[in-house]
Amino acid sequence: MAVALVALALWIPPVVEGDGAEYVLMCESFYRHGSPSLRADDVEALRAWAGPWWSAREAPVLGAYFAGADGRRYAWHFWGVSLFAVPARALLGATGADPLRALPLTNALWLAGMVAVVLLVPAAEPGRRALLAALALASPVLPLLRWTHPEPFAFAAAVMALALHAHAPRVAIACAAVASWQAPPLFVLVLLLWGRSTLPAVRAGEWRAAALSTAAALPLALPPAFFLVLFGTPNLAARQSFMRVSDLSLRRAVDLALDLDLGLLPHTPGIILLAAVLLVAAFARGRWRDFGTQLLVAASAAAVASTLNPNWNNATSGPSRYAIWLLPLVLWAVGSAGRLSTAVLAGATALQVAILAARGGPLAPVDYLRHSAAARFVFDRWPALYSPTHEIFVERTTAREDGFPPPPFVHRDGEGRCRKALLRIRYAEALEAACGPIPADQRGRFFPRPQDAETRNSWAYVGW
Repeated sequence: MAVALVALALWIPPVVEGDGAEYVLMCESFYRHGSPSLRADDVEALRAWAGPWWSAREAPVLGAYFAGADGRRYAWHFWGVSLFAVPARALLGATGADPLRALPLTNALWLAGMVAVVLLVPAAEPGRRALLAALALASPVLPLLRWTHPEPFAFAAAVMALALHAHAPRVAIACAAVASWQAPPLFVLVLLLWGRSTLPAVRAGEWRAAALSTAAALPLALPPAFFLVLFGTPNLAARQSFMRVSDLSLRRAVDLALDLDLGLLPHTPGIILLAAVLLVAAFARGRWRDFGTQLLVAASAAAVASTLNPNWNNATSGPSRYAIWLLPLVLWAVGSAGRLSTAVLAGATALQVAILAARGGPLAPVDYLRHSAAARFVFDRWPALYSPTHEIFVERTTAREDGFPPPPFVHRDGEGRCRKALLRIRYAEALEAACGPIPADQRGRFFPRPQDAETRNSWAYVGW
């Protein structure tokens, strides 16, 4: 398995999207001078070996660097995965291979390590461990192996933490803390594992054990400490992107599980449905001490924490990257549930593998600027059933992240017929010019034309 994953990382074309070039540049900085700070020769080195992909991204990447208290410039994302990629960068440089593959190769090694830990640690009987390994690897994380993004790194570290929690709880806490470097909402997992290890030790008066568990969680503090010292804030990205507590949203948190474009449901339907059943059963029977139930509650809390980010339709292949951060908790809660038979779990795994294969497996396309097959299917037949957040609909309908044409924004089916539209009410005439009459059961919202500016400028969906 490790050989296959490494071969994929060295063979399939790397993908640089979103923040991916930022992680490449931080890796180059570490490789050249052992620091995440930006130097002019780091950029010159990338210009020399990276080629056209870097020239198109240089300006926005350098715009994500800021001057710290020491006068040097640092990226607004934490550098953990870039540091781990330095050995791969050195190996590729020494062999004359493409340095851009350093992060994909690192992703491959972490995923291989994840599979090995799941298979070898006796957290369950061998058959169940094999299914857990298959669920974790043949999941929406696999297409991101070739991305210069940290999602496979964080995903693998979180799965390893869950596989180790019963047999090596302190190692598990440390793994979860490392996962949180690149997926901050996973601090919830760190707290859960720390509490399950530390609180019983405190109650038993085993203070040394409690202290060791607390020490294992200390890597959690590295990113906030780094940014506090240099920038006076625990999270530079949160400050620079104007994240606010008021942005927390239960509706968007649910999106991470159920949304047809960026949620997990279209990619891991069996797991999401089984997780819902287990959570309802836990509520009904009060099984709050069950580890699987606690994982589902922790996943829910981390989902809410993820909604602090105002950029909701982010660069990815398949579901949102925030959904992938949460997936290890959901997979483990379902996969390790003794109340579910091996046959049921095998069925959910087979369905997940089939969906992944249909998308292209590790070669699945970059698709965050197009509606998913599930979303298009519903839009084309029952448009009233799916009304995503406006950012999702606009960006995926127009296939762009900025510079949008004026509304209305219209999704058409394969035959060019209007099926779903998003518009400000004052653009009703433009919508009818493009698509024909607004259906009678929805027309009253637009005509006669509202007079007050607030109503005229409010957004509305129309479906045919």
